[in-house]
Amino acid sequence: MQPSISGNLTMPFFLGDNLLANDYDMRPGVGLNFQIGIVNRLGIGLFMSSVTGQVGETRLLGNFFDRARWNSGGIYLPYAIPIGDKIIIEPAVGFAGAVMTNFDGNNKFRLNYHRFFFNANFKYAINQFESNDRLLLVLGSDISRIYGPRIQINAQDQRYVQHAAMLNLNIGLVYEIF
Repeated sequence: MQPSISGNLTMPFFLGDNLLANDYDMRPGVGLNFQIGIVNRLGIGLFMSSVTGQVGETRLLGNFFDRARWNSGGIYLPYAIPIGDKIIIEPAVGFAGAVMTNFDGNNKFRLNYHRFFFNANFKYAINQFESNDRLLLVLGSDISRIYGPRIQINAQDQRYVQHAAMLNLNIGLVYEIF
């Protein structure tokens, strides 16, 4: 696995009957990844992403907030499976911290979460440079379990606020350094 840096457009879809899925309408955002090989095809990577969206009228947050931002950053372990010279399938597992920040003018209200995820990327080499560096197109998705155990709320709403699932889709470019 070669060192690489990538940028992508990302779109999260919160799933289930919970605060994140029911009360937020997120828009596409951006992500940045850096990864490097550890042993053979196994690597380690760091990422950060940010998406914005709208907050609906909720029974828990009221009608105070009009927009939101979901920021996430973490670490993952990818495993590269080359198929020929141009295609790489890359599953990964990871952990991330995430914050849903709600905005109303100058006021902010943050909900802190963490998530465990499984990711699968499909990479296709679109250009190889004379230096053997490569430019790849990447299509990917990840599925996450999201937890917010530090969020303090009454017992009857804990599961609704503290737990969620997320499907995240992304498309981007990877610059691989040889």
